[in-house]
Amino acid sequence: MGAGGTAGRRSLIRRLVRWPVRIAMFAAITIGVAGVAALWTPPAPAAPDRPGALAIVDVTIVDPRQGGHLSPHQTVLVDGARIALVDARDRVPIPAGAQVVDGRGRYLIPGLWDAHVHTLRLSPQLHLPLFVAWGVTAVRDMGDACSWSTDLDCVPSAPAWRAAIDAGTIVGPRIVEAVSFHVETVPEASQELAALVAGLRQRGEPFVKAQLDDDAAPASFQSLVRAAGASGLAVAGHVPFAVDLADPALALRSVEHDRSLLPQCSSARLAYTGRVATMQTLLAGLDEPRCARVLENLVRHDTAYVPTHVASSGQDAAHAIGTPPAPDALALVVAPHRWLWAVARRAGRLDGEAQQTVQAVHRAALALTARAHAAGVVVLAGTDALDPDVVHGLALHDELALLVRAGLTPADALQAATAGPARHAGLAHERGAIAAGLVADLVLLAANPLEDIAHTRRIEAVIAAGRVYDGPRRDALLQGVRHAASSWATASRLLRGLWWDTP
Repeated sequence: MGAGGTAGRRSLIRRLVRWPVRIAMFAAITIGVAGVAALWTPPAPAAPDRPGALAIVDVTIVDPRQGGHLSPHQTVLVDGARIALVDARDRVPIPAGAQVVDGRGRYLIPGLWDAHVHTLRLSPQLHLPLFVAWGVTAVRDMGDACSWSTDLDCVPSAPAWRAAIDAGTIVGPRIVEAVSFHVETVPEASQELAALVAGLRQRGEPFVKAQLDDDAAPASFQSLVRAAGASGLAVAGHVPFAVDLADPALALRSVEHDRSLLPQCSSARLAYTGRVATMQTLLAGLDEPRCARVLENLVRHDTAYVPTHVASSGQDAAHAIGTPPAPDALALVVAPHRWLWAVARRAGRLDGEAQQTVQAVHRAALALTARAHAAGVVVLAGTDALDPDVVHGLALHDELALLVRAGLTPADALQAATAGPARHAGLAHERGAIAAGLVADLVLLAANPLEDIAHTRRIEAVIAAGRVYDGPRRDALLQGVRHAASSWATASRLLRGLWWDTP
């Protein structure tokens, strides 16, 4: 071959060498830019100032307690963060300069609660504004960024967020309770277990969050409950299948997720693994007398039940047929989570008999929620937000719809998201209803939610501790989250935080 062929070979070799170099340089530049972007935290939205006085005039007040009650032609006067007066419209003097909201033809409900959510370091940008925009003014945070860590020195986010929300420097609901540690393994040594519980108490955990494996030994769970009780703490969370909730001596603060409670109603729970292959066995073993004993025990100890249908059996049922959230909902979710959720959705896809079995479990779980409510169990609305396809704030309305599908009335479902969680948290004197002296957490609706629970989505304004989020302000919150969720810097910061920012 002549000189031209040699030159051609050299040119080819140079190209073969050059492309990996170019790819490496591109990757290095990309990683470097992403790293720099990850150092920048997008700003969280600030709350509006409270008006000097606020009057919602001629509105129909919805009280979901005792089966639901409507009080038409009422005026609600708000002073600062609290309700000052509630009375008939012609008996309430409107202060000069007050911001007046016309309530004619509209319905006012207490601010909604989500009794089971999860947060991350970027929640002030990505999640907390969504709660307020969708009328959720109080939450129970069942695990923040520290819950990914086994380090008891990790600094929880909730105290700083509470202060910032109160000051109005960020937008968010009241974080009523927050746990920052998941007990996934119970130490066998009693001294080590006592030290763990003491460390959680010292850190200010409101209760011990149990998240043991489904097949964990009952003795381990029971030792955790005893150790927590000795330290003055209750246990809440997941219940391993072999643990017997019919045991009168077993007192929990709450049982989370329908996948924890449904097996307790089956004589086949010891053979259940959570997998589809054992679901038919679980269903065949459903035992009415046993279920009655379990529910009776929950009532005896005032143990709340937070089924989180939308993220438990309901999620399995949706994934089994491949149903994704609406595009508008996914636009509120940061890209890495959308990708992970898509993977989870594909992994959960089922066909034929398996799909029907998962749907049957979901129906059984819904029926159990109705039975628990009828038996007097405190049922609380929660979503497990951050779980695949569960969007903060918005998902609570999905959960309310599932509670009604289960057999609760719209008033019952509303109570599970207002007065019920307020009472269970010991805050009925401050929240969960519309009365003078209570915190001004209110949601103004365009239609009556007692007629159709879907009307809780028809939000015209949200008042969170006296701060007013009308239509334009709600739209701004939603648009701000969409912008943050679509930002490369946000995605980079989130991914960086998964590996480097968790203390």
